[in-house]
Amino acid sequence: GAQRKMAGEAVAWKGWPASGVSKEEMLPVEVTEFGHVQRSTFRNVDRLDEEVIELDGPHSMVVAAGTEVVSFVLLGDQNAGKSTYLHSFGYNHDDNFLEMMSLLPVLSSSFINTRFLTKDDPRPAMDEPPFIDTDLARSTLSLTLDDFAFWVAERDLDLSLVTSLPAGTRFVVIQFIEFGGDHLDQIMSPELSKDQTTRDIVARSRAMLTACRKVVYFVNAETLLHSAGAAAMDMDIDTATDTDAAGGVTEPDSSAGGLGGTPDGCGEIGGTPSLGDVRSCAPTVSIECLRLLCTRLQFLDTLFAPGMELMVVVSRGRGRSVTSAQVSEALAMLGDVTGVAPETDVTQNASGSSGGTSAAVGTDGDTAHIQNIGRPPTVTVETLLEILLARLASTQAFGLRIGRRVVCGNHLDDAGDLNPEGINQTLAAMFSQDMVNATGSPGTFVAGHLLECFKQPLLRLDADDTFSIYVNRDIFQEYLEDLDGALEAPDTVLLQHYAPTARQTVEIGMALQHHADSLSRFLLVVECSPRDGAGAAGGSVCYATPDPPVADVDATGGNRGGGAIPIIVGGVLQGQEDGDIEIRFPYHTELFNLVNSYFARNVPPELWLDQSWLAEGVDAGGRAELGRVYSALVTAVESTLAAVITGASARVDDAAGHRRAGTDGDGAARNTDAVRRWLWLVEDLSLAHRLLYRHGAVPLKLNVRQHDEGSIATLHRILSTVLQKVPATSIAAYPTQIVLGCTHTP
Repeated sequence: GAQRKMAGEAVAWKGWPASGVSKEEMLPVEVTEFGHVQRSTFRNVDRLDEEVIELDGPHSMVVAAGTEVVSFVLLGDQNAGKSTYLHSFGYNHDDNFLEMMSLLPVLSSSFINTRFLTKDDPRPAMDEPPFIDTDLARSTLSLTLDDFAFWVAERDLDLSLVTSLPAGTRFVVIQFIEFGGDHLDQIMSPELSKDQTTRDIVARSRAMLTACRKVVYFVNAETLLHSAGAAAMDMDIDTATDTDAAGGVTEPDSSAGGLGGTPDGCGEIGGTPSLGDVRSCAPTVSIECLRLLCTRLQFLDTLFAPGMELMVVVSRGRGRSVTSAQVSEALAMLGDVTGVAPETDVTQNASGSSGGTSAAVGTDGDTAHIQNIGRPPTVTVETLLEILLARLASTQAFGLRIGRRVVCGNHLDDAGDLNPEGINQTLAAMFSQDMVNATGSPGTFVAGHLLECFKQPLLRLDADDTFSIYVNRDIFQEYLEDLDGALEAPDTVLLQHYAPTARQTVEIGMALQHHADSLSRFLLVVECSPRDGAGAAGGSVCYATPDPPVADVDATGGNRGGGAIPIIVGGVLQGQEDGDIEIRFPYHTELFNLVNSYFARNVPPELWLDQSWLAEGVDAGGRAELGRVYSALVTAVESTLAAVITGASARVDDAAGHRRAGTDGDGAARNTDAVRRWLWLVEDLSLAHRLLYRHGAVPLKLNVRQHDEGSIATLHRILSTVLQKVPATSIAAYPTQIVLGCTHTP
């Protein structure tokens, strides 16, 4: 049941976290080399035990855990309550969290908030506690399908939200991606970004917003409206009803009706005004904030494709109201800001009643003018915004479709605790106004966890102290089991999405897929003159990764019988069970840091996990760094090969000495180990080459200069210990090709 307040005191439920823990204590700020980060997680342990199959159980990969991820995109004003809203679904130390759980019984939730600040940036990370000023933030909450369906029915929402989900869906993950106010300013003016890495992230954010279909925009009513009687905020609430000779707050007249019981529309009928009422006294619209709102919406209109939809949520607006005259004043301000004079006097049909508005406002991009506007003495800030946005959309001929109804986002109560009903009302409004930007699978969550798993080498050390350079499903499962905090989706769900996400990282050039003998699948062409021992027409010898034996499956998973030839399609071994795929990220430190850069900065995978990752025109700084790393890798590969050949030649002499002495040597094994390590470095280079030259227009060609023919012969000998020779006619079957040009320098 919900936690209730009686006689002003919170009734603590046994076993629930004690109240009184501040958000500042629950949201410590982690300072990293990239900026500042806040994290929090919540796990409903009892429900997770009931609803989610155990990760290490025999059915974890048998019973499908179909999961649909429903994503909303949030942006808006600074300090407009976006992070407060995202954090509310997991703040289990709040006095009202039990009520929150009774309305929306989440299995788990996660929240991460990031501010990009370099160490020499003098700007503070936090403007208003407890949240740092957001650049990017993300929140997720997981629900069972049954709980989501019940919530949809309780909120009287369209049941197609449930019936349209894919067959087999067992869980629903609601995801919020937030672009902070400062980050939006940088998207509008990239020169505001202080460093190239942040400019790359901003460019990524802009690219994602351009592709968005639906966006929720939060407006800060506290900054939009200034109170002319702001001094009243400093008054003692007990004396706030005294008559103010200067025309401030007065005792409300209960006979007046409606909200017009005071000259400025302050106070409640027949009662003492609340703090929110005092704040609403004689408010005026800030022309600076109105200008900023118009500028941002005009920018979004140019950024988005025509027909893109935007829903407005106004926060910090409880108790705030304006008079009809102030609406006219605001419309006049809007005319000054946009250069279009107001066309209608909104006071012409003021009825003086306390009823609702009779204004006919343009909706969803409608260019109809405001007609027949009749207003009571005061209107809410939501209605004010509806009028202003309708006028703005019509006079600017927006292609952007702004929703008719502005939502009042009352997400905190007067005591600063969560307002569960208000939070749920806003979420219901997002669904009812069809503001879901995208739906998909949890694979985007898995990619970041794969990178984190790869960074923990102890997970790849088995009981026999054998180290695997690749991550497989068993290793990933162990990683998930060791995590303490809540995940973006149930751990079984993430495990079941291991294979498709692993393949995706290979496809976009982030990772290499294991083929055989600790190597990926590639072709190495050694080019040299016939007199240098190539022994082939044209002076070329082709080496490739040996194919693994495939004896039990064919390309469709059926039985092939013994001694089958492996089937390769598009350079990938076919016939493997999905769970058998093994991948690795670069071992070269600088290249891995580049591959890991967005994840390390907590950039949502939706911004970078696609084929355009590190693409020209978007990641300028990343590509410049990639070019530098690529050049360093080329130098390292060439110099390392020279050292390997020199070492192998020396070990030949050492082996001859052992044979004469009748003793054993380990020269052959050391040669194999050395060339294999060199090939791993070559693989990293091929990954960098693929990212740098995505369209394959530039061949990957290396050079090795040797002073004698014996060294080149040694090269062929050591390559043959790890790779297999293949005919030149098979070159086309290998998407990854490396050409090694041998130059004989007398």
